[in-house]
Amino acid sequence: GICAWLQYKMMCCCLVFCLPARLADTWDAVGIMPYWVGVRKAFCCCLLYLTGCCFCAALIPGQQRSEMRDFFGFGDKVKGNIELSDYACYLCCPVCCVIQEALHVDGAEDK
Repeated sequence: GICAWLQYKMMCCCLVFCLPARLADTWDAVGIMPYWVGVRKAFCCCLLYLTGCCFCAALIPGQQRSEMRDFFGFGDKVKGNIELSDYACYLCCPVCCVIQEALHVDGAEDK
């Protein structure tokens, strides 16, 4: 579930300091965008969250989440769109989303 991140305390601690890098690594592992492009976009999103522009900040990672869902076969299969549920997840709890995506992608890489 979306709050399964509570079981992964070490990842949570690392995310406090390395969220843009972790998010970019997840996007790069799936092939959505190159790592350094992802770092820049994730860093911009973090700045938007910190300045209170959450509605704008959730757009980029929400769209990437939709792309990941399409990649793994449980999205709407429409390239380049943003699903409302993915946007809402990033709007309400972005850290939960980052951890959930990281665990899913890392689990898929291990198989």
